[in-house]
Amino acid sequence: MEDILLFRNGRILTSQGWIRNGSLLVRGSKILEISKVEETPDNCTTIIDAHGGEIVPGAIELHAHGGNGHNFEEATETAFMEAINTHLYHGTTSIYPTIASTSLDTTKKALRLTEELMSQRDSPILGLHLEGPYLNPKMTGEQQSKYIVPFHPEIYKELIRSYKCLKRWDAAPEIEGAEDFGAYCVRHGVLPAIAHTQALYQDVYNAYEAGFSHITHFYNGMTYFHKTQEHKHEGTVESILAIPGFTTEVIFDGIHLPYAVLRMIYILKGVEKIALITNAHGGVGVKTIQENTTHETSDTTTVMDNLIQVAVKKVGIQFEDAVRMSSETPARIMGELNHVGILRNGYDANICVYDTEANLKFVMQKGKIFRNDLEKSPYALRE
Repeated sequence: MEDILLFRNGRILTSQGWIRNGSLLVRGSKILEISKVEETPDNCTTIIDAHGGEIVPGAIELHAHGGNGHNFEEATETAFMEAINTHLYHGTTSIYPTIASTSLDTTKKALRLTEELMSQRDSPILGLHLEGPYLNPKMTGEQQSKYIVPFHPEIYKELIRSYKCLKRWDAAPEIEGAEDFGAYCVRHGVLPAIAHTQALYQDVYNAYEAGFSHITHFYNGMTYFHKTQEHKHEGTVESILAIPGFTTEVIFDGIHLPYAVLRMIYILKGVEKIALITNAHGGVGVKTIQENTTHETSDTTTVMDNLIQVAVKKVGIQFEDAVRMSSETPARIMGELNHVGILRNGYDANICVYDTEANLKFVMQKGKIFRNDLEKSPYALRE
């Protein structure tokens, strides 16, 4: 019989709000029961004492390129797992590895590896995310320009048909063929997202009608309101805001966007339309993992627990909303809210504990303890 693990002495965030003085039981990889009263069942073997902290769902990363010295474009198991474990240490219990514009061979290699890793028991990988290569050549950002190409229907249709792990694909909507691409993605269960673009309102509207419903790193890699001689023009940002149905993802680090803009996005789009993302590259977590020191944030080395701290301490967002934007909202965007993203009976036991100052103290992924900085916890009740 599998062990029963009990979380106690903390506030539990559920889809119905906070439970105080309750308990949460885990058996195997699943949440067994959430109770409004603190009970210790006879068959409980381990207790996690939250020490008055916040027991919340683990984060879901929609957009990360790597970590701990590795990028997912390396397409090796070592690179994938080193990067994923780095993000797991910082509270990301589910992830969609991101592959930037690269060669077709590398893309296929990454897709094959993703399918193999997803087949493993209790894998944290929910699918693969392709960012490109169908992007605006004038808005490549960190993408390698040599891999930016026009839409190639035979290639994207083959990849979508052949690899069930492909869950999201980003493209620029003003490029010829974008509407057909978006419609094909939607018909086959792939989320098409707008990225690296100079699209104006009509381009954005046409894309939305074709099935594009999500925005890649909102505000970054796209145009804003601008003026040509005496004429004023909307940019991609304003066009997106004019269509309420879009969901967005935002690099909530205070570096890619200033705090005031982050707060404006939060006010305009709301918790249910914003997913926190790191957009992390290989540099993230190197100091944290290798030297066991506090990581110094830079423009491409943000981690999820840091985003939550920025949201709470710098942008003035309530902790509950910051957590929901890191877990519930991305799960809803990707159609995975039936097993991850919230704490509920029968859901995956992806659980984090933060202290009352929004510092991450504990990480569990599918019932396995990955990080534990809680004092004197967990401790065995029975040998």
